[in-house]
Amino acid sequence: MDLSFIEKSKIIIDIVTNKQNQKAGEDIFNRYRQFLKDIKDIERDDDHDEDEKAILKDLRVGALTGAGNANYAEFLLFKEIFPNDMLVINYWSFVRNRTIFTIDISSKTIKINTWKMIASHFFYLGFVFLFLLIFTFLGWVLFEQLSAVTGELSLSSTIVAVIIGTIMSFLMITVFRLLFDHSCYSSLCNQVKAL
Repeated sequence: MDLSFIEKSKIIIDIVTNKQNQKAGEDIFNRYRQFLKDIKDIERDDDHDEDEKAILKDLRVGALTGAGNANYAEFLLFKEIFPNDMLVINYWSFVRNRTIFTIDISSKTIKINTWKMIASHFFYLGFVFLFLLIFTFLGWVLFEQLSAVTGELSLSSTIVAVIIGTIMSFLMITVFRLLFDHSCYSSLCNQVKAL
Protein backbone atom coordinates (compact mmCIF):
# COMPACT_ATOMS: atom_id res chain seq x y z
CA MET A 1 0.00 0.00 0.00
CA ASP A 2 1.49 3.27 -1.11
CA LEU A 3 0.88 6.25 1.13
CA SER A 4 0.51 9.71 -0.28
CA PHE A 5 2.74 12.54 0.86
CA ILE A 6 -0.06 13.99 3.01
CA GLU A 7 -0.67 10.65 4.78
CA LYS A 8 3.07 10.25 5.42
CA SER A 9 3.19 13.80 6.79
CA LYS A 10 0.27 13.07 9.13
CA ILE A 11 2.05 9.98 10.47
CA ILE A 12 5.23 11.98 11.10
CA ILE A 13 3.27 14.78 12.80
CA ASP A 14 1.50 12.22 15.02
CA ILE A 15 4.85 10.77 16.07
CA VAL A 16 6.48 14.15 16.74
CA THR A 17 3.53 15.71 18.55
CA ASN A 18 1.74 14.64 21.71
CA LYS A 19 -0.82 12.54 19.83
CA GLN A 20 1.40 9.44 19.97
CA ASN A 21 1.80 9.88 23.74
CA GLN A 22 -1.96 10.23 24.10
CA LYS A 23 -2.52 6.98 22.19
CA ALA A 24 0.04 5.18 24.35
CA GLY A 25 -1.55 6.58 27.52
CA GLU A 26 -4.99 5.49 26.37
CA ASP A 27 -3.66 2.00 25.69
CA ILE A 28 -2.12 1.73 29.16
CA PHE A 29 -5.33 3.03 30.73
CA ASN A 30 -7.45 0.43 28.92
CA ARG A 31 -5.03 -2.39 29.75
CA TYR A 32 -4.91 -1.41 33.44
CA ARG A 33 -8.69 -1.07 33.65
CA GLN A 34 -9.10 -4.53 32.10
CA PHE A 35 -6.47 -5.84 34.52
CA LEU A 36 -8.47 -4.61 37.53
CA LYS A 37 -11.67 -6.19 36.17
CA ASP A 38 -9.91 -9.49 35.53
CA ILE A 39 -8.40 -9.58 39.04
CA LYS A 40 -11.85 -8.99 40.58
CA ASP A 41 -13.29 -11.77 38.40
CA ILE A 42 -10.52 -14.14 39.46
CA GLU A 43 -11.08 -13.36 43.15
CA ARG A 44 -14.85 -13.94 42.83
CA ASP A 45 -14.46 -17.19 40.87
CA ASP A 46 -15.28 -20.21 43.05
CA ASP A 47 -14.33 -22.76 40.38
CA HIS A 48 -10.62 -22.42 41.16
CA ASP A 49 -8.72 -23.10 44.38
CA GLU A 50 -6.33 -20.52 45.89
CA ASP A 51 -3.24 -21.87 44.10
CA GLU A 52 -4.94 -21.66 40.72
CA LYS A 53 -6.16 -18.15 41.52
CA ALA A 54 -2.60 -17.12 42.43
CA ILE A 55 -1.31 -18.51 39.13
CA LEU A 56 -4.04 -16.70 37.19
CA LYS A 57 -3.21 -13.43 38.97
CA ASP A 58 0.50 -13.88 38.21
CA LEU A 59 -0.31 -14.52 34.55
CA ARG A 60 -2.56 -11.46 34.44
CA VAL A 61 0.21 -9.27 35.87
CA GLY A 62 2.53 -10.68 33.21
CA ALA A 63 0.00 -9.80 30.51
CA LEU A 64 -0.33 -6.24 31.85
CA THR A 65 3.37 -5.50 32.22
CA GLY A 66 4.85 -7.69 29.51
CA ALA A 67 7.08 -9.30 32.14
CA GLY A 68 7.60 -13.02 31.77
CA ASN A 69 8.07 -14.12 35.37
CA ALA A 70 5.51 -11.89 37.08
CA ASN A 71 4.26 -12.20 40.64
CA TYR A 72 1.01 -10.59 41.82
CA ALA A 73 2.21 -10.03 45.42
CA GLU A 74 5.35 -8.26 44.18
CA PHE A 75 3.26 -6.16 41.82
CA LEU A 76 1.06 -5.05 44.73
CA LEU A 77 4.18 -4.04 46.65
CA PHE A 78 5.37 -2.01 43.67
CA LYS A 79 1.92 -0.43 43.48
CA GLU A 80 2.28 0.75 47.10
CA ILE A 81 5.87 1.95 46.83
CA PHE A 82 6.17 3.62 43.43
CA PRO A 83 4.15 6.36 41.75
CA ASN A 84 1.45 5.23 39.36
CA ASP A 85 3.07 6.75 36.28
CA MET A 86 6.13 4.50 36.71
CA LEU A 87 4.42 1.36 38.02
CA VAL A 88 4.30 -0.77 34.88
CA ILE A 89 7.76 0.13 33.58
CA ASN A 90 9.35 -0.24 37.03
CA TYR A 91 7.84 -3.67 37.52
CA TRP A 92 8.85 -4.72 34.00
CA SER A 93 12.43 -3.58 34.67
CA PHE A 94 12.44 -5.34 38.05
CA VAL A 95 11.40 -8.66 36.52
CA ARG A 96 14.03 -8.39 33.79
CA ASN A 97 16.71 -7.73 36.43
CA ARG A 98 15.30 -9.76 39.32
CA THR A 99 18.68 -11.10 40.50
CA ILE A 100 19.86 -7.60 41.45
CA PHE A 101 17.02 -6.94 43.87
CA THR A 102 16.03 -8.57 47.15
CA ILE A 103 12.37 -8.08 47.90
CA ASP A 104 10.67 -8.66 51.26
CA ILE A 105 6.92 -8.45 50.90
CA SER A 106 6.17 -8.76 54.63
CA SER A 107 8.30 -5.74 55.59
CA LYS A 108 7.57 -3.98 52.27
CA THR A 109 11.21 -3.37 51.39
CA ILE A 110 13.33 -3.68 48.28
CA LYS A 111 17.11 -3.82 48.54
CA ILE A 112 19.79 -3.74 45.87
CA ASN A 113 22.76 -6.10 45.70
CA THR A 114 25.46 -3.52 44.90
CA TRP A 115 27.95 -5.81 43.15
CA LYS A 116 25.30 -7.38 40.96
CA MET A 117 24.00 -3.91 40.14
CA ILE A 118 27.46 -2.74 39.05
CA ALA A 119 27.97 -5.92 37.01
CA SER A 120 24.60 -5.40 35.34
CA HIS A 121 25.45 -1.79 34.44
CA PHE A 122 28.71 -2.99 32.85
CA PHE A 123 26.79 -5.74 31.06
CA TYR A 124 24.31 -3.30 29.51
CA LEU A 125 26.88 -0.68 28.61
CA GLY A 126 29.33 -3.34 27.40
CA PHE A 127 26.75 -4.70 25.00
CA VAL A 128 25.94 -1.21 23.74
CA PHE A 129 29.64 -0.56 23.14
CA LEU A 130 30.04 -3.98 21.48
CA PHE A 131 27.10 -3.39 19.15
CA LEU A 132 28.40 0.07 18.26
CA LEU A 133 31.79 -1.47 17.38
CA ILE A 134 30.09 -4.17 15.34
CA PHE A 135 27.90 -1.52 13.73
CA THR A 136 30.89 0.56 12.67
CA PHE A 137 33.13 -2.32 11.59
CA LEU A 138 30.40 -4.27 9.80
CA GLY A 139 29.20 -1.19 7.96
CA TRP A 140 32.69 -0.45 6.73
CA VAL A 141 33.44 -4.08 5.75
CA LEU A 142 30.07 -4.60 4.06
CA PHE A 143 30.40 -1.40 2.09
CA GLU A 144 33.90 -2.32 0.92
CA GLN A 145 32.95 -5.90 0.03
CA LEU A 146 29.67 -5.09 -1.69
CA SER A 147 31.25 -2.20 -3.56
CA ALA A 148 34.01 -4.53 -4.78
CA VAL A 149 31.58 -7.14 -6.12
CA THR A 150 29.06 -4.68 -7.52
CA GLY A 151 30.35 -5.17 -11.05
CA GLU A 152 30.71 -8.95 -10.73
CA LEU A 153 27.18 -9.52 -9.42
CA SER A 154 25.61 -6.79 -11.51
CA LEU A 155 24.37 -5.05 -8.36
CA SER A 156 23.47 -1.42 -8.49
CA SER A 157 24.68 0.90 -5.77
CA THR A 158 21.05 1.26 -4.65
CA ILE A 159 20.79 -2.46 -3.88
CA VAL A 160 24.10 -2.32 -1.99
CA ALA A 161 22.81 0.65 0.04
CA VAL A 162 19.53 -1.16 0.81
CA ILE A 163 21.35 -4.30 2.01
CA ILE A 164 23.72 -2.31 4.21
CA GLY A 165 20.86 -0.11 5.46
CA THR A 166 18.78 -3.15 6.45
CA ILE A 167 21.63 -4.70 8.42
CA MET A 168 22.52 -1.38 10.04
CA SER A 169 18.87 -0.73 10.94
CA PHE A 170 18.71 -4.03 12.82
CA LEU A 171 21.88 -3.16 14.74
CA MET A 172 20.63 0.35 15.54
CA ILE A 173 17.31 -0.98 16.82
CA THR A 174 19.22 -3.41 19.03
CA VAL A 175 21.39 -0.60 20.41
CA PHE A 176 18.36 1.59 21.12
CA ARG A 177 16.59 -1.33 22.81
CA LEU A 178 19.61 -1.94 25.06
CA LEU A 179 19.78 1.76 25.89
CA PHE A 180 16.05 1.77 26.73
CA ASP A 181 16.42 -1.31 28.96
CA HIS A 182 19.41 0.25 30.70
CA SER A 183 17.60 3.55 31.16
CA CYS A 184 14.60 1.83 32.80
CA TYR A 185 16.90 -0.31 34.95
CA SER A 186 18.97 2.70 36.08
CA SER A 187 15.82 4.64 36.89
CA LEU A 188 14.50 1.78 39.01
CA CYS A 189 17.82 1.46 40.85
CA ASN A 190 17.82 5.19 41.62
CA GLN A 191 14.22 5.05 42.86
CA VAL A 192 14.96 2.04 45.09
CA LYS A 193 18.03 3.78 46.53
CA ALA A 194 15.88 6.83 47.32
CA LEU A 195 13.38 4.78 49.36
